[in-house]
Amino acid sequence: MRWSSGGSIYARDVENTQLVYIKTDEINNILRGVSERIGVDLGRVAARAEVPLGHRLGRAYYAEYLSLVPASRLTRPTFLVKGYYERIFKVFSILGFGRLSLDSYRPRREIRVGMHKPYQPDLLCGLCRGFFEAAEGVPFRYEAAEGAEGLVVTFQGGREEVTYGEEERFRYDDRQPLPGNVEHRTCGECGVPVRISQTFYWDEREGLVGNRKHHMREVIMPVEGLNALFRELKEELGEEVERLTVDIQRLFKRDAYLQPDIRERRNYLALLRQQTVKGLGNFTLIEKRAGRLRVEVENPFNVPLLVGRVAGYYEALEGTEGRVEWEEPEPRRLAIEVNPA
Repeated sequence: MRWSSGGSIYARDVENTQLVYIKTDEINNILRGVSERIGVDLGRVAARAEVPLGHRLGRAYYAEYLSLVPASRLTRPTFLVKGYYERIFKVFSILGFGRLSLDSYRPRREIRVGMHKPYQPDLLCGLCRGFFEAAEGVPFRYEAAEGAEGLVVTFQGGREEVTYGEEERFRYDDRQPLPGNVEHRTCGECGVPVRISQTFYWDEREGLVGNRKHHMREVIMPVEGLNALFRELKEELGEEVERLTVDIQRLFKRDAYLQPDIRERRNYLALLRQQTVKGLGNFTLIEKRAGRLRVEVENPFNVPLLVGRVAGYYEALEGTEGRVEWEEPEPRRLAIEVNPA
């Protein structure tokens, strides 16, 4: 991973793929909350938004060459293909996606995957579907069922070629981030910010990332699919869905930060600046004056989730309801203002 001067994190091996450290409960709460409010299960839609990311990952790991190999057990011996896919599953494990296993494999026809403690089942299934399409050269659909140790997901291959329809529908924003002056004290050996190793711990066998302070599970999640999903919802359902997402995130963050020691300090600067190392963006202005909080961010990882986060912090620290407004004056720039309700 590469930490940019603009407050973002990028994957080294996968082009234009932005990452963020985020609680798994936060992601699940948003998808569940929006689904309940609009009366539509977003699971399958969210999965489809992740498919282009799987295609992109496949290109980064040379999956297109595997897709050219004829589909037979002679040309695609199971032990070689299993080794290749398990290498990818190892990457998923380091990112905190959960523990994946290749349970059975029939070239281009059926791939069965065990998912133990997936960080978010729909998003992970969509990512895997996209990767398998890149590697096998055919479209896939999938069905998930509960197994003895988690989910068992069966991916069924089609006979036609991959059409990449999701890449047309869920367009990713590949604009370059704004440069900034964010610096992190890094490890001399691996180049990772020291604060990351101080904050998080890894269980690579189980595919888990945990926060040392509050012992909650987090995930190093690519943001493109989630951002594309929210853009699609906004285009189809209007501005209200973005306000709705902000409200769900506000309540989640407010309740998570209703802690006496945090409320006593009311240190917005420290609270927000420490989020930069997680890839949330570059906080260029944090100003509290006469009950009003103004925050300006460059390269925000996700607009409604970041706006809701700031509003939730305000309500937790001030002990009162807030009224939040925001604008994007320029691409990659976000201004947030919270006032007492």
